[in-house]
Amino acid sequence: MRKKPKGKAMSHWNKMCNKAINKRLIASLLEIRVSLT
Repeated sequence: MRKKPKGKAMSHWNKMCNKAINKRLIASLLEIRVSLT
């Protein structure tokens, strides 16, 4: 795992992480929906 940057870069890094997490959550939710139907 990479070291987290400090200062201004931190907010950008957090945004990137949040986007990745959201994509994973959406993908998992879609998979669950497909398996249920």
